[in-house]
Amino acid sequence: MNTEDAWFRRLDAAAVIVLVTAALYVVGDAHTTGFCDEFGLPPGLFDLPFERTVFAGFFTSTVGAASLSAVLFAGVALFVALRWWTRSHIVREARPGVRAVSLIPGTFVLVCLIAFVAYVVAHNSGHRFARMTLETMQRNAAVRPDCLPTIEVGDRVLRGFLFFCSPTNCAIFSNDETEVVPREAIKQVVNHRCPPRAGDAS
Repeated sequence: MNTEDAWFRRLDAAAVIVLVTAALYVVGDAHTTGFCDEFGLPPGLFDLPFERTVFAGFFTSTVGAASLSAVLFAGVALFVALRWWTRSHIVREARPGVRAVSLIPGTFVLVCLIAFVAYVVAHNSGHRFARMTLETMQRNAAVRPDCLPTIEVGDRVLRGFLFFCSPTNCAIFSNDETEVVPREAIKQVVNHRCPPRAGDAS
């Protein structure tokens, strides 16, 4: 492998890493925004750190929505195909620097396309996940209301679920309503162990 090929391989690796990281961030941010929208939570109050957003994108892509994995893998495959086609047919005789510049327009368009598709899919996934979360909390509250966690917020004591937190705020589902409170105002959360009811015993 000559110096030129080694330089170009390093460029490829760096571009793929940047592309995947950016896609995961977009997916994580879109999923969080869709989740907040479904509950009526102001997204500005639930901004997550960069690393948590990327992790949310990874989790959503691998577990939350199989279609997102297809989008990301297709994006990487398209980038590799674009890279090969550009090198083989357009800039075969060009210098390394010229090759790098020639990849910028196509790569930019590809990143924008992947970001748009991933955002739409992840945003809808966030809505679906929020509806599933709400249904689960409502079902649990209806079946055993006496077993709901106790949440101490300032001078108040709530019975409900602490279901989403950012570094500054938390969302609580209590009495079939969602309330946003400062994270620092939450003193403690106590989960209650409920004995099985007589009718539940097999």
